[in-house]
Amino acid sequence: MSKNILIVGADLTSNGGIASVIKSHYKAYQLKPYPFNLFLLKTNYYKDKTLLFEILILFKAFFCCLYYILFKNVKVLHIHSSANISFFRKSIFVLIGKITGRKVVLHLHSSDFYGFFLTQNQILKKYISSVFSQVDKIIVLCSDWEEKLKQAYNIDHILKIANPIDLEDSSLSSKVVCNGAKRMFTLVFVGFLIESKGIKDLLEAMKQINDKGYTNIKLIIAGKGELESYILKFVAKNQLLNSVDFVGWVSGKAKDNLYKKSNTFILPSYKEGMPISILEAMNFGLPIISSNISGIPDVISVPRNGFLVTPGDVKQIVEAIIQCYEDEDLMKTMSKNNLEDIRNFSSHQVFNQITEIYSQLLK
Repeated sequence: MSKNILIVGADLTSNGGIASVIKSHYKAYQLKPYPFNLFLLKTNYYKDKTLLFEILILFKAFFCCLYYILFKNVKVLHIHSSANISFFRKSIFVLIGKITGRKVVLHLHSSDFYGFFLTQNQILKKYISSVFSQVDKIIVLCSDWEEKLKQAYNIDHILKIANPIDLEDSSLSSKVVCNGAKRMFTLVFVGFLIESKGIKDLLEAMKQINDKGYTNIKLIIAGKGELESYILKFVAKNQLLNSVDFVGWVSGKAKDNLYKKSNTFILPSYKEGMPISILEAMNFGLPIISSNISGIPDVISVPRNGFLVTPGDVKQIVEAIIQCYEDEDLMKTMSKNNLEDIRNFSSHQVFNQITEIYSQLLK
C-alpha cells in the first residue's frame, strides 16, 4: 500500500487564492503517476453560510481527517492556511497530525501576513510559535516572508515555493501592443473590490490621467466586493464613463479574453501574498504595474517585466501608466520577458518542488 498525502485546504469551488493553488497542484498530480495518492479535504465553504453550518463542516472535516489517517494510510498532512481565523482553524489539524504521528507541512498564504504573523501581541506570537514548532516544514510564497519568519521565530524548517499557474490555459504568443495615437490603450484590474487592493488610488490615477488629456487610456475593472457602488459613483461624478469600464466578476474563458484584449495589468495593492492574477496576466504577455510588497518583487523586476509602485502613491501609478502608454518598445520587451519568466511558475515545475518535500517526509 502506498503512503499517501492529505491536502487540507479551502473549498475548491471558491475564487480565492488558496483554492487556485490547490487546484493547480492537483491538476499537475493527475497528469502522471506518483508513488502516493493525494486526497483533498475542505474545512469550510467559500460561499456565505451560517455559523452553525460552518461549525458542522469543520467537525465533519476533523472526523474525515482521522478517517484518512487511520484507513487510507495517510502519512503526510499538507495544510494550507491563511491568517486570523483560518490559522486557528488549521492549527487543530496540525495538532491532529502530530498526535497521530504524521508528518505535517504548513503552507502559508495571506494578504495580512505581516499584520498577523509578525504581531506584537506576545500571547498570539507564542501561539503561532507553538504551531510552527509542531510542523515538519513551513512553506511560504516569497523571500521576504521566509526571511521575516526566520528572524521572528528563530526557525530553519522553512522554505519558499511560489504560487503556480497553468500555462496551457493561455496562448503563449507575443503580446501585440497597440498604443498608437488613435488607438485605445487598455489597462485591466482583476480581483476583489476591497480597500486593500488600491482601487481608490487607481480611480484617482485614472482621473488625473484623463485630466492630462490621455483620453485613449482606458481601465477595465473586473471583480466584485464592497467598493462596487463607490466605483460607479466615482466614475459618474468625475465623468470617466469613457475611461473606466466596470464589468463585474469574470472567470474562465471570459477572463482569458479580457487579458487577451488588454495591454497592461495593474494591481496597486496595499496587502498581498503572491497574487495569482499577476501570474495569469504574465501568462498572456501583459506588462505589470503593481506594488513593491510581499511576493510581488520576487516576480516583477524593473524594467524587465513591469513597474513597481509604492502603495498609496498615486503619482507613481500615473507615471507608470503613462510610460506604458508612450513606450511601445519597452512594452514589447516586457511582454516577451513575461512570456519567458512565467514558465518558472508553471504548475508542473512548482508541483515538482512540492513532491520533493513529500519524498523527504515519506522516507
